[in-house]
Parts: sequence; C-alpha cells; structure tokens
Amino acid sequence: MKSIKINEALWQNYERFGRARGRLVTYILSHWMPLAGSAILDFGCGTGGISVELSSAYASVTAFDLDERKLEILQKKISKKEHQIKIVNTLPDSLQKFDAIILLDVIEHLLDPVNTLNDLYKRLNPDGIIYLSTPNKFSLVNAIMDPHFSLPLVSLLPRRSVKKIVAFVLKWQPKNRQDFPELFSLKKFDILMRQTGFTWHFVNSFVVRYALQHPEGVWNRDLHLHIIRAMQKIGALSLVGKLTSDRINFYNCWLNPTWYIIAKKARFCN
Repeated sequence: MKSIKINEALWQNYERFGRARGRLVTYILSHWMPLAGSAILDFGCGTGGISVELSSAYASVTAFDLDERKLEILQKKISKKEHQIKIVNTLPDSLQKFDAIILLDVIEHLLDPVNTLNDLYKRLNPDGIIYLSTPNKFSLVNAIMDPHFSLPLVSLLPRRSVKKIVAFVLKWQPKNRQDFPELFSLKKFDILMRQTGFTWHFVNSFVVRYALQHPEGVWNRDLHLHIIRAMQKIGALSLVGKLTSDRINFYNCWLNPTWYIIAKKARFCN
C-alpha cells in the first residue's frame, strides 16, 4: 500500500509540474532557435504543460498524444486563452515540417522506436532539432528505484517482464496497456539514433544548471525535491553541477538516471 501511495504522489507531481517542465524546455530551446513563429511538435504531449509554455513563447505548436483523455485536459487548459496549439491524436499523412520536435520521456515507451524516429526524421526541417530526455537503463539510481514505478531492478527488464510485474502481479496498471517502458542502454540508444539518421550530444549540464534553481522542472519525486532544497540551504548544490557531465563516460553510462539530449539530422543524410 505504501508503494502505491508513493507512485500516486509521483504521477500526480508529474502532472502538477507539467508547466515547470514546459518552462525548462522553453528555456533550453530558446538557446538553440528563435521560438516565435517556429513550428514545434510536442510528441507525446500528455496534458500539455510543455505545449502551453512553448505557445506562450509564440511558437506554433502541434501537440500529439495517443491518450485522448489527456488531450481533453489540454483542450480545457487552452479554451480560455490564446494559444497557437493544434491538438491531434494522429499525425497527418502530409508531412508538415517542424523546426523542433520534443520527445520528453517518450522513446522508452515506443513499441517501434526505429519506425517512429524514421517518420520524425522526415518531419524535421534540415536544420531542425530534436530535444529529448530518457532514463538510463544501467543507472545505479534507477536500478535501486526505477523512474516509473519506484521498484528495484525493474529498469533493467524488457517490456514484457515489466508488464508482467506491474500489471499482472502488482495490478498497478491495466493489463491491456501496451506502452510499458523499456529503457535504453547508452550503446543501444546510440545505435538507434545512428540507424535513424541522427547525430546527438548530451545537454545534461545545461539542464542541471537550470534545474538547480527550478527543481520542479526536472525532479518529480517529493524525496528528490526535499534533498535538493536541503542542499540549497547548506550551499551544497555545486556538488551536483560538478558531478554532471556531457561526455560519454562512467557517469553517463552507470550513474546518471536521465539523459538530456539534442539531436540533429546527420549531415550525410538527405
């Protein structure tokens, strides 16, 4: 019962801090491109905290999600405000081009990530960017407590095993749910991106510098937020910044729980 309550708080915080994540994404993208007038696809938008913030920065946003209940919540958010947000649960066949595509905690849920990224490649302008985040399969932090269900070792398991534990044994999720997470190792993530025509690099340090001042933009667990605030009080946050790295190294292979990444079309690809 305690584990269920922990997860309910985590999921509620994820929704509650949606606008905070949106402000983080807006801040990140504003350093890579002018937002006003840019066409941005929020792929897997959920209830739309990111879409709303990007629209407030005068971007033209297409908010896509398969969950119609979440899209209804987003529709209510924007019904009384002027936002340039097109809400869709299917992507149009006509390949509208985007200046940026957001994949925040999405790719680990994709049933066919290769085909999805191939499709998004076609929808991205030649100089466009993908901003994405995804949990690290082999992070010691995630092995102790996985980022989705707060369970030990689940982050190391394939999708079918995660579903068996969470839906059939614990009965925390519907048995017909398809998009249970399957996390990437750094090696498999790199193969996926190269296979689908993208180059990429970490922007962990950039994100963490912002998050240390605005922790709800990254961290959703109450425990993590309490730790960050305690570290703020004693002036120890610089330790987090010093540990963070944008290199392919021990930290990003085995410690960092979540990668933050900018991807672009590889130059040799059409």
